[in-house]
Amino acid sequence: MKTTPCLEIQRYLGAVDRAAVLPYTRRIELLACIEERIYAALDERPGDVDAVLDGLSDPRAVAVTALSEDTAALDAVRHAATHGWSSSCGGSVPPSESCCTCRAPTP
Repeated sequence: MKTTPCLEIQRYLGAVDRAAVLPYTRRIELLACIEERIYAALDERPGDVDAVLDGLSDPRAVAVTALSEDTAALDAVRHAATHGWSSSCGGSVPPSESCCTCRAPTP
């Protein structure tokens, strides 16, 4: 079955969305930015969706890069890895040089 270009683009964006461990608003911004870049590339190469999508990074790599650029989200992931997603500190991640200074007991 041949898929439509829009469906192929939505699949790519869905893969990025599923891989991105970012706050909701940051994830939406990321997806909008990627979608804008895809359609800009398609303006230069009309109808060549496969080539445009093949030229993009793997969705997981895009998600990892976005996470590494979002220090608040990265701190939250580090915090969750240390204390679990729901910890006695209420999940807050104060700014610090290390991943967390909440002093919550490690499970």
